[in-house]
Amino acid sequence: MKTADGYIRVSRVGKREGESFISPSEQRKAIEAWASSTGTTILEWHEDLDESGGTLDRPAFRIALERCRKGIAGGIVAAKLDRLTRSVAGLASLLDDAREHDFNLVALDLGLDLHSPNGELVANVLGSVAQWERKRRRDDWAVAQRNAVERGVPNGRAPFGYRKRPDKRLEVVNADAAKVVDAFERRAAGEAYTRIGRRHGWAHSTVRQMLTNEAYLGVARSGQNINEHAHPAIVTRALFEAANAARTKQPIPPGETTRNLLLQGLARCAGCGHTLKAKRRRRADGTHVQAYYCNSAATEPCGDRAYVHTDDLDAYVSAWFTEALRSTPRMIDVVAAGRELEAAQAEQERAEAELDVYNEQQSALDDAALFRRGIAKRQAVADAARAHVGELSRRITRLPSGGSLLALWDGFTVAERRDVLHGFIGRVEVQRSASSDLVPHVQIF
Repeated sequence: MKTADGYIRVSRVGKREGESFISPSEQRKAIEAWASSTGTTILEWHEDLDESGGTLDRPAFRIALERCRKGIAGGIVAAKLDRLTRSVAGLASLLDDAREHDFNLVALDLGLDLHSPNGELVANVLGSVAQWERKRRRDDWAVAQRNAVERGVPNGRAPFGYRKRPDKRLEVVNADAAKVVDAFERRAAGEAYTRIGRRHGWAHSTVRQMLTNEAYLGVARSGQNINEHAHPAIVTRALFEAANAARTKQPIPPGETTRNLLLQGLARCAGCGHTLKAKRRRRADGTHVQAYYCNSAATEPCGDRAYVHTDDLDAYVSAWFTEALRSTPRMIDVVAAGRELEAAQAEQERAEAELDVYNEQQSALDDAALFRRGIAKRQAVADAARAHVGELSRRITRLPSGGSLLALWDGFTVAERRDVLHGFIGRVEVQRSASSDLVPHVQIF
């Protein structure tokens, strides 16, 4: 014998009027009459009183659905379709759910019954209408989002530092914007997210999200829709790139073991990728030898632990960097680097402008493949220009203001050299046996 659960719903008190209202007792009678005529046993009754049909998240309905998904009941029966749902999206979701878990849905007023031929036809028609309506609403929403971005209206709340005008566009709140600029400048200088957050009363995650938010460049974005000049920018592109390229300057403990180490934080084990530690060992003659070594403290011990004397590795990398400065003069003067950064930013603006113009003028091309190739080519140029700006922004924050880095390098302290290296070197990988021969066992990135 077939089984099902009966479902009854009435809307909020203020809506229990008009022709669409059907009382709980009338709904129950209609369901009982259908069950008697089809030989179906109603296992349980579920009632949602004062619950809207615009959502499927209703207490009694959730219980009925779960019983059907578990196979306890064979389906859900309602006197009218709008007792199950008033939402087009809700109907599509219910039909998908019923077919996936193999239970029946019955709405007596429209003849919906997934287990009868005619009822299945009704379900297909209703499902097609639901899918069409859902797609229409999605397309309408996409158009609305595109139009909003073009007008410079952002999606969601105004980011800290802005407020929404009556026309929904953003304007700068000067007092808050000063804090935003301070956060970007501190991060560009290598200050930790946590310290920046404590200064302004923000959480660590808030600082990270803020510093990656392109809204502070004046950009409004929603999916593929972008407006590069939607509202006034709070930070420059150079500062934005520098802040996002910066790494936290880890304070070096002032102990005898580490205070004079050039590559503390940069030297890594090639075997496991972990940062090399420093240790000092006393020789039999009373002198000491200092080395970078892999501590192998991970869950799985490193099978190729690196070990190299600190003096040897520091001298090797320092000599390599000095030679790099001589061979690449454009990187070593802050004024020249500033000019190069400005040129790179101009090139980025040209590339992005060309991409925007091509997108606007060529989007109507009949040849979609040709259009995609053109977009991909210009997007690659824009991405390369943006990456170049990021690299130069990261480096310029590490350059001294006194002119040529090559001329000043010899007079720097170890701490000053270490700070500069963090702007030019990503890591120094040390392989096993580096202590006997540096050149083939050390790689500088």
